[in-house]
Amino acid sequence: MGQWTNPLSAFQQHLVRFAKIATLVSVAWTVLCAILLVGWQTTLWLQEGVWNSYSLSFLIGRLERDRVATYVTAGAAKLETGSINKQAVLNWLLEMPSIVPLLIASALLLGFYIWLKDIEKKSAH
Repeated sequence: MGQWTNPLSAFQQHLVRFAKIATLVSVAWTVLCAILLVGWQTTLWLQEGVWNSYSLSFLIGRLERDRVATYVTAGAAKLETGSINKQAVLNWLLEMPSIVPLLIASALLLGFYIWLKDIEKKSAH
């Protein structure tokens, strides 16, 4: 990467500081959600003796108990040739274990925090 040459203005420094705090809160919230999810799975595993890795579609269904949800892309009636079937990709994403997006989001947020910290450090010199 290049050498940082321009110091940040006071407003930019406050903005970076605010972004760091917001990112840390987001990381903490995401990790808490992951811990609660694993705790819920562990509790059910101890009660039932079977480990269930809950998919995104299962959790969405639990949130929308009173609605019947159908996940269909807008052009699903058309037969697409030569391209990836969008409905198959959507189904694959919805069957992904729900912990995966939480871990990915945590890693991305942590990387963003480190990047912001690096900007703040370089601008201080």
